[in-house]
Amino acid sequence: MQDSLCHGPFHCRAKIDTSATRSSGHIWFFSTAGAMETLQNDQRIWPNVWLRSIFTEEGETGWRTCGKQKAPETYGHAINQLSVMSLFLVNLYNQDAELQKQETENRSLTENVTEYINQHYAESLTIDQLAEQFFVSKYHLMHEFSQKTGTSIYRYLMQQRLHAVCDLLEQGTVPNEAYLLCGFKDYANFYRAFRSAYGQSPREYARAHRKAKARTTKFCF
Repeated sequence: MQDSLCHGPFHCRAKIDTSATRSSGHIWFFSTAGAMETLQNDQRIWPNVWLRSIFTEEGETGWRTCGKQKAPETYGHAINQLSVMSLFLVNLYNQDAELQKQETENRSLTENVTEYINQHYAESLTIDQLAEQFFVSKYHLMHEFSQKTGTSIYRYLMQQRLHAVCDLLEQGTVPNEAYLLCGFKDYANFYRAFRSAYGQSPREYARAHRKAKARTTKFCF
């Protein structure tokens, strides 16, 4: 593959691929010096390259200067090639913009759901309720959330509730009250989830925190 920049009143940018053909639909761009001579001397290349050109005063002559005998037959033919290429590039740009828009929308959905859970974890939340809240199917919601965060909605909600319980326990709230204030409805399920996450019971966690706090306070004085 070779690059070129045609200087003078006629300017063009392209990337040359000797293996590409017009029928393959490949269009290449370049911005370094070197292919002007190649275009003129290597007859394998010119039939296989389209140039995105900016015409100045020379018009049709510019094509002849760049491509000699192999240039497009008329200035109109050159303009037609440029029109086709422009449409192709616009189409590529629109496709890329649509992908970026979709990516932004998906990212915003995950961020909005995350923020909503952070604010409402103490309430009774289900995936169906979240999907209805954000006007999407629950399957789409679960897939996008998992893709963006690496965890499921259920696990994220459980983590937020457990973190909130820890905060309350550290503040002196007893476990039998803390779990209810943080969205858990059943103590047995809460207990299992807490022990699985922290390796100790809620009471043991609270006791360990009080001891650590007492040691820190004693050390400071």
